[in-house]
Amino acid sequence: MEDGDADPLWSKARVNFETNDGSLPTVEIRSLTAEEVAGLYAWIRSQSHLASENTTFWDFDAEQDRPVDDVPNAAALVPSGRAAPFHFAVEGIQADGATIPCLGVHVFQETLAIDYRMGPEWSSENVRAFYRWLHSAVARTQHGVLVPADGEAPPEPELFMAMWNAIVAEEG
Repeated sequence: MEDGDADPLWSKARVNFETNDGSLPTVEIRSLTAEEVAGLYAWIRSQSHLASENTTFWDFDAEQDRPVDDVPNAAALVPSGRAAPFHFAVEGIQADGATIPCLGVHVFQETLAIDYRMGPEWSSENVRAFYRWLHSAVARTQHGVLVPADGEAPPEPELFMAMWNAIVAEEG
């Protein structure tokens, strides 16, 4: 039996995860306050490690690229206009006992966009963990909503959101 055949979530969700087509499907957590952008960044960083040692952001005050760890919370500078939106990749996030494959995070003024590479590293267990991790992220906000990114959505965005809604219903 193939991995996850008995899992109805995986049987429906696999189209958005299983085959690496070279894209980076992206979902966004929108409608965030400045405090929520900074708080989610700190939460993500606390449970992961950077996939690249050369992760930087553009600091408008210093007029230069700076390593994200040069400041206590680089994401806090974006909503205030002191830093340009930036992207970083993280590894090592665990949820529900499964390790989630590498994720990219784009920090914007009112949005965090999460991207992932599709491929064989995804399984029933870590897809379910990814959805639950996303649920934990959105639950840390007052009005945050998860939506497929315009132009960079998962291959079957409606199906991605149907699975999201199923997880939200499970979580209560």
